[in-house]
Amino acid sequence: ELYGVINGKIYNNSNDKKMGINIYEGSIVKGVIENRCGNIEIYGGTLSKITNDFEGTINIRNATTDSIENSGTINMYSGSVLSSDIAVVNKRTFNLYGGIIESTESSGISSSSVTNIGTKGDVDENNNLIVSTESPIVKGKNYGIIDYGKVNFYDGKIIGQKSISGELYSTEIGYDTVTTIDSNENEVTYLSIKN
Repeated sequence: ELYGVINGKIYNNSNDKKMGINIYEGSIVKGVIENRCGNIEIYGGTLSKITNDFEGTINIRNATTDSIENSGTINMYSGSVLSSDIAVVNKRTFNLYGGIIESTESSGISSSSVTNIGTKGDVDENNNLIVSTESPIVKGKNYGIIDYGKVNFYDGKIIGQKSISGELYSTEIGYDTVTTIDSNENEVTYLSIKN
């Protein structure tokens, strides 16, 4: 468990998929989190970089990082990724349920596999479908998302000079994608209920 400052790297190379690391707060100021196998739970803190390999699972809540490279499974519930390069490079399964991903000079997400934005089929206590246009947010200077794989879009906004490069694989049933232009001349893509 991490609560303070690490001037280096956290490297999880256990062959035991049940092996876990919990991070609650603090910062990793020079280095990365590398997860080769097992689970890492991140509940807060400031991290330089997160790298996740094919047997690893990382759950992120309320943390800030400069970039994510994913070849395993990452579930991001809240927090932020802010980069001048591509903020998230996804090669396996990236589930973005909440938070903000932004690249100030490049693209928000580059995905060659499965990226899910939002929660499919989320309903309220009356069984009414809930679709947010406010969270999560994916923003890039050039592209919000570069899609070489399967990007599923269920909640939030995708923003960029061109919001999406490629085609969305699926969206929430009963909703259309809408793209408008904001005051900075960026495309903003979100979901709107079909008429």
